[in-house]
Amino acid sequence: MIKALFIFLILFPVIAMAQDLDEIKSRGILRHIGAPYGNFVIAPDKKKSSKYSGFSADLMRLYAKSIGVRYEFIESTDVHTMIEDLIGTNFNIQQYNPFRIRYGKKSTPKGDVIATGLTVLDWRKQVVNFS
Repeated sequence: MIKALFIFLILFPVIAMAQDLDEIKSRGILRHIGAPYGNFVIAPDKKKSSKYSGFSADLMRLYAKSIGVRYEFIESTDVHTMIEDLIGTNFNIQQYNPFRIRYGKKSTPKGDVIATGLTVLDWRKQVVNFS
């Protein structure tokens, strides 16, 4: 398990957090935003289970357990929506050099962490912190 975690963190540095650890612990739930993708997040077979599985879902579930909170998966439709759900703000990207981000309507963030297959791009680094 330790080797798998190490390999994942080296090859796929795609965990971005909106809330800090104290906020997550006080709420008692870790809200993981992701999308069914490869074997990172596998949607449940509704006849057998309501539990998402796959490497990212299992990793975040174990992380939630290790910090003593409940795990919740929030399915997102695409990367843009996923980031908006994390930061709680709508935005548009104007592809000039450098990228310009125009922020719009604020809302309540729907999740605390994105853990999925996600490419680190310059414009995304302007919006979220990757770790």
